[in-house]
Amino acid sequence: MPQIRLATPADHAHLLALWRDSVLASHAFLSEPEVDAILPCVRDAALPALEVWLIEDGPRAIVGFMGLDGASLEALFVAPAWFGRGAGRLLVAHARRLKGALRVSVNEQNPAALRFYLAQGFEVVGRSPTDADGRPYPLLHLAEPARAGSAPRSPQPPARIHALAAHHLADLLALYPHLHANDAPQPPAEITAATWQACLSHPGFTCFGAFVGDALVASATLVVIPNLTRGCRPYGLIENVVTHAAHRRRGHGMAVVRAAQAQAWALGCYKLMLLTGREDAPTLDFYRAAGFRSDDKLGFVARPPD
Repeated sequence: MPQIRLATPADHAHLLALWRDSVLASHAFLSEPEVDAILPCVRDAALPALEVWLIEDGPRAIVGFMGLDGASLEALFVAPAWFGRGAGRLLVAHARRLKGALRVSVNEQNPAALRFYLAQGFEVVGRSPTDADGRPYPLLHLAEPARAGSAPRSPQPPARIHALAAHHLADLLALYPHLHANDAPQPPAEITAATWQACLSHPGFTCFGAFVGDALVASATLVVIPNLTRGCRPYGLIENVVTHAAHRRRGHGMAVVRAAQAQAWALGCYKLMLLTGREDAPTLDFYRAAGFRSDDKLGFVARPPD
């Protein structure tokens, strides 16, 4: 099954090649020299400035990508061999889960793209006689209607991501009910405090937090475990990934998972694992987008006997 993940600078050469192939196959109104003239703008301005997500059909087999600027879908390109196979739809669905109702502009001379977005529920809300750079390629502006029952989200400043310390215990305890609403009762305060201190003192333990202002809105725990196999490279476990219900779909959960991944790779881990008891598509898609694969190994869980 195709997997979605954030792009890195190491992916840019592949993305540029895919962009060129896709544009040549879908933008018949552009000549090959015109496409090549636009390519440096994509390389030097668009890719570095946008939040770029890609979709892979296997490791390093990139079949499409999109670029987001907030809720604006600034770019969506699929390899020609994957036209009509659902990669674009999966990317749009992922963007919608991250950002809510989306906006997009398409070239008027690209009717296939217009049909695609109309089929995804977008509506035409405007037209410009030229593209953003003043070239004579009219743009149609489309938007998704707000979904019933979903209030518009107020803008937030970017979250600060850092490891939690001893004085963050109360914040973390206030956040955890958003992970397990019916968790076991908390033991006496002195036991909880001692357990938190033991966690912080444990080699390889880091609990990452995302802060908006002074509020802890998301966290994820990483434990790195020494190992005698794989050339004595350690492995990592991620547990207790949680985002406050009022701050979801803003990228905070992904940010703390990415921080845990970055530390695991910096410490030389050869793999990073997690388990989830959730089976709903948004949760599973979230972890797939973070680079975790559900088809790599089979997980088992044992619990103590009653």
